[in-house]
Amino acid sequence: MGKKAINTALPDVLVASLEFGDREFSGGQHVHSEMQILAGKSGMLEVKVASKKINLRVGDVLIIKSSVPHTAKPILPFTATASIKINKKVLIPASLSEVGEYLYDALSHFDRDFLYLRREDETTGDFFSNIARISEENEKKDKSASLFVEGYSKILLGLLERGGLLESRIRGLDENAASKIFPALLFVKENYTKEISLEEIAKTLDMNREYFCRLFKKTVGITFVDYVNLVRISQAKRLLISSQKTIAEISSEFGFSSVSYFTRVFKNITNSTPAIYRNIAIF
Repeated sequence: MGKKAINTALPDVLVASLEFGDREFSGGQHVHSEMQILAGKSGMLEVKVASKKINLRVGDVLIIKSSVPHTAKPILPFTATASIKINKKVLIPASLSEVGEYLYDALSHFDRDFLYLRREDETTGDFFSNIARISEENEKKDKSASLFVEGYSKILLGLLERGGLLESRIRGLDENAASKIFPALLFVKENYTKEISLEEIAKTLDMNREYFCRLFKKTVGITFVDYVNLVRISQAKRLLISSQKTIAEISSEFGFSSVSYFTRVFKNITNSTPAIYRNIAIF
């Protein structure tokens, strides 16, 4: 498999052209920390995601949510696919960017894992033509290429937003309510390895416990306790891939009372056990 890429002036958007010379290559199960957009340029790419098999044809577009395991392999010779990965932080309002990664995970937790746009669909044309422009500029060597990639990437984000293709809770996020609970989000980010008291958090925000719980769930879509677990599991996933620590050690490090409880929470959030997740490649 060949891969061409350039660094753009927009660091949260990664562009590549995936080119398969034959049908022998098979990308094992893997996940991306970013949202990935694939567009068929030639041949046909078989993508398995969320127990579904999709044959990505020329002109088709596939949007895969971050952290969703999937596989990909060409089923026709000389298959080429444009790949654009967008850091989930750019999908969160700038005022909340400091906790953007975790907030994105919480807001998108109950949304679909992927969206398949067939070339016959009315809205697919604009997406594909814009992705094609990004891919074309990505292969140029002149200094202006990164600027064009940045501009077209912003248009692509606009198309996602205008087309209602971003996760529903992200589109409908109440920034005023989110600003009220921002200190709690920041506290969790900085203290997720420690014991976190719901009462102390509410007191710090000068709210009673019941009001804080209602406001948090209404704004984020999950309870405060579930949010804390989501942040801990997000960090645990990184350690499972990047370290040799045992599952028991990771469980204890993130404040879980037992390995069995850690495994149960982990599977509820990722649809995978820690042991299986450890064998999934991160691209």
